[in-house]
Amino acid sequence: MNNRILLLAALFFPGAVASVHAAAITVPNFSFEDCPLPDGGFVYNPADVWAYSPINTGGVQNPDSGFYSPAGLAMIDGQMVAFSNGGTISQMLAANLAPSTLYTLSVLVGDRTYLNNVNTDWAIRLYAGSTLLSETTKSNTLVPVPDTMFATETIGYVSPASGPLLGQALKIELYSSDIQYNFDKVQLDATAVLGPAAVPTPSAALGGIATLAMLLGWRRMKTLHV
Repeated sequence: MNNRILLLAALFFPGAVASVHAAAITVPNFSFEDCPLPDGGFVYNPADVWAYSPINTGGVQNPDSGFYSPAGLAMIDGQMVAFSNGGTISQMLAANLAPSTLYTLSVLVGDRTYLNNVNTDWAIRLYAGSTLLSETTKSNTLVPVPDTMFATETIGYVSPASGPLLGQALKIELYSSDIQYNFDKVQLDATAVLGPAAVPTPSAALGGIATLAMLLGWRRMKTLHV
């Protein structure tokens, strides 16, 4: 993108324009492969970087055709997935909350074949220290998880330019309210935001678009007449 156009967009849409490349934040054991198991096998509270709380409410399993449809199994990253039967699965990362940064957390969430999860909720959450930054749940997601399948659920958060949360360690939390949802392929990206972290109002956005269009049109006319 032309640097002048990017600068104009940043001026009229502060916080809405980000750098082109997102940087992946390391999530150790992001697909739960550190505890290999035979097909259909499972274990509670494996000794890995993830914390399962309360004890004996979650762990790792190797789902087979009795757990998911062939299409669902094909979506798994590797062979293992995490499971929660009513507790949380969490990990504190080495990365800290940085200023003016867009964080994007994505997780594969799976609904097992023979379980009735109609009244079971799930959630994925991002924290800075103990402060919840963003979350999505079964009740408010825009991407429902089909039975016998997985779906990629995503949440985002734009950090402020300053404030007490900056510098605190980032934490990811996965949750199922009962038996059982599965989780896999936990990924977190960070993208530096140009300008203050703020989302423009619709009226401001429309005004900015009109002004930006006029400026770009003027620049094009000027180029044509040179």
